[in-house]
Amino acid sequence: TEAQLQSMRMQLQPHFLFNALNTITMMVRRKDQQQAISMIISLSEMLRNSLSQNKRPFIQLEEELKLIGHYLQVEQGRFHDRLQLTMDIEEATLNMMVPNLILQPIVENAFKHGIAHSMDQAILRLSSRYEDGFLVLEVFNSTDVAHHEWVLSKSKGIGLRNTIGRLRQLY
Repeated sequence: TEAQLQSMRMQLQPHFLFNALNTITMMVRRKDQQQAISMIISLSEMLRNSLSQNKRPFIQLEEELKLIGHYLQVEQGRFHDRLQLTMDIEEATLNMMVPNLILQPIVENAFKHGIAHSMDQAILRLSSRYEDGFLVLEVFNSTDVAHHEWVLSKSKGIGLRNTIGRLRQLY
């Protein structure tokens, strides 16, 4: 579990980092220093947290949402004019324990395979609720660019496959 968590920390997609740095460069060229500074701080916090030596396999949902929040701030900087972020988090779920970095690959997929490929307005919604004795986490992406015939078992991607593998190993 620890090796898998460390591997996930190291799989921060290079194209995301390059896109974030390019966006910051554009902000600096437009002399939008406040937004550029804000994005640099968010990127720094996200990298610091994702690369930290913290090896806890489980963290509180509140902490997981804070970690993903830094990532979302960077993406909000990139897609600000066409992205609406919504959080629908039941307060009772905030102290529940979740696998560390469980949301990161799912949220990254929402951008990589959805929002980044659409020129329309997009909504990204994260939600949590306690239902029938289970914590239910949802990531919703309003763009309609996914292939309806897509099947996980035939996918060559690693984000969802790693997430499912981690959940199987942990539970």
